[in-house]
Amino acid sequence: NANIYYPISKYFEKAFQFLQTDLSILKPGRHDIDGENVFAILIETDGVSEEKAVFESHKRYIDLHYTITGNDRIGWTPNFSITQEYNEKDDYMFHKGPALNWNIINEKYFAIFFPQDVHAATVDSGTIRKIVVKILLE
Repeated sequence: NANIYYPISKYFEKAFQFLQTDLSILKPGRHDIDGENVFAILIETDGVSEEKAVFESHKRYIDLHYTITGNDRIGWTPNFSITQEYNEKDDYMFHKGPALNWNIINEKYFAIFFPQDVHAATVDSGTIRKIVVKILLE
């Protein structure tokens, strides 16, 4: 159902095409897709508890979280306080929850978070290997 997102931004198609490539060969870190318009960050980490989860939001980019291996539990909240002001260079702001809900993003599934969506990822008891594709908000 990726194509339902194409009308939102011309960059969604590039993001989903990237996710069709062989992600197993990628090393952790940044991977350019279309310069600053679309890029991916591969993350490989041990999951954290809900209590240690860090809530964040963005202003310039949409986050497309795609789980490669493991189960990524991602929290979402409309009720938050700001714990760290906006970092313009890296496009993030940190928040304190609590989460309204937690969603499990299984292997080969994705979740999309728009700039107003305060979210906390990589919550699990195992190792998570995932890609976060950053899509410039037009």
